[in-house]
Amino acid sequence: MGQILTVLGPISPAALGFTLPHEHLFVDLFSWPGGKSSSGALGIFDPVMDWDMMVSELEAYREAGGRTVVELSLREIGRNPESLKRLSEAAKVNIIMGCGWYRDSFLPVEINYRSADELAEELVGEFRDGVDTTGVRPGIIGEIGVEQAYPTAREERVLRAAARAHLRTGLAITTHTPIRTSGLHALAILRQEGVPPDRVIIGHADSYPVKEYLLALLQHGCYVQFDCIAWTYRSRFDMPYSPDQIADLTVDLIRLGHGNRILLSHDICHRAILRHYGGDGFTCLAEKFLPLLRQKGAAEEAIRQITVENNARVLAY
Repeated sequence: MGQILTVLGPISPAALGFTLPHEHLFVDLFSWPGGKSSSGALGIFDPVMDWDMMVSELEAYREAGGRTVVELSLREIGRNPESLKRLSEAAKVNIIMGCGWYRDSFLPVEINYRSADELAEELVGEFRDGVDTTGVRPGIIGEIGVEQAYPTAREERVLRAAARAHLRTGLAITTHTPIRTSGLHALAILRQEGVPPDRVIIGHADSYPVKEYLLALLQHGCYVQFDCIAWTYRSRFDMPYSPDQIADLTVDLIRLGHGNRILLSHDICHRAILRHYGGDGFTCLAEKFLPLLRQKGAAEEAIRQITVENNARVLAY
């Protein structure tokens, strides 16, 4: 099955354990225009000011059975390879770092002047040598974003760069595709570039929890990721669906034979979701949502497949 690349180096898939495949540990959603209209200053987890808090949050996750976190804050929203390495050592949790570029309102102006091949070369260089002079290497490509229902020209260029980097590294690609059927459009571009669908994770699939859409994705063989689980337990965010609805949909897809292509996570990028601020933090999935799945009839075998085995399969290269 190959190996999985963490910020501390490669591990075997068997060492991955219970995994959250879409999270943010250090992030800055305020410094870029797109963030000021969403999380604002509450979407900043600073590696200096918030160090003890984040160690505590991850220790709680580990005590709840968690072993690995996939951290998808990219360069323009606060990626900090050296701090992620220190955090992994301090909290004794595997951390897998992403690479690439986010979504249109966060993209640096240089994207306008660089080709997909040039961008891909940068990602391959990070995979080969590490980010800048840190030596820390990414273990996944993404989250690569589509901001609206269809990719912009700049987003398409980034998607094609991600695809070309995948073909040279083997790393899986994970997307930010929350608006209606944007996941299908992103997947189509990646497939045009020759990326096998089973190396693609369509993120924020629970933002458009329409069964027909999800089945259309699954028929291609990609992974669908319900990764806003913790948000649904916080009434202040007024999510358009409840934990019960997502649990029902998850169990339904399992019964239809798609348990091997489902992933679950939290996408924690707002302080109100952390335990320190009264939320459920990185333990929400283990302590609240998985018991709900069990209550609705999901077998332990299916839960292990979703939280452990699927992650190990897609993250290995």
